[in-house]
Amino acid sequence: MLARKRVSVSLSLIVVAGWCMAAGLQFPLSREGFESAWNKGGETKPGAVVQRYRLGSRHLAAGDIDVYLSTPYARALYVSSTRKSKTRAMEMESQWAKVREASGIYLVVTSIGTPARGFIEPTKGEPQVQRAVIRNPGTGETHSPSFSGRVKKGPERDYSQSLGMNWGWVFEFDQALFEGNKSIEVIVETTSHRAVIPVDRGKFLALPENEQKRHP
Repeated sequence: MLARKRVSVSLSLIVVAGWCMAAGLQFPLSREGFESAWNKGGETKPGAVVQRYRLGSRHLAAGDIDVYLSTPYARALYVSSTRKSKTRAMEMESQWAKVREASGIYLVVTSIGTPARGFIEPTKGEPQVQRAVIRNPGTGETHSPSFSGRVKKGPERDYSQSLGMNWGWVFEFDQALFEGNKSIEVIVETTSHRAVIPVDRGKFLALPENEQKRHP
């Protein structure tokens, strides 16, 4: 009986450890991870990349609040998805030189729904995003971003930092908040509402950058 209990405990620890590894993000992005993202990008449409990294939304009377995750892997995947096959092959090394120096895991928060509604700023009467924090629902502890600001064009006049969305706000957080086996809550404060958006740990497990970990 004692032996069976020990086996059971050992298996439980293995499962928990495996879950923690699978739920982690690729940060910083390795060369192997970059090549994986770049190759997958050739088989993926930009809009599909954005939706895979959508963590959740909250419908409000004045407009929808949507939260997306932007990681180094996601940004490489997105840029690759916007390139034609010949251009993608030619740009691979130059993009790696940029990505390997890139850092930051961001939450991209928009206040007018999904990207399908157009790349525009919120109109009068729609909620303006003011602040976003991450909360641990178990302890109630909240974490503020280390940086926040409006989405803006990058050095090459693109919006890869925000996965192509040229509107909304970006909030940079410590990557450790997205690791482990616990769910989180994203709390978004706007000029008229306070939206609480639960993010189940399974959302992170289902990200494209975790596919190799799920299927070794």
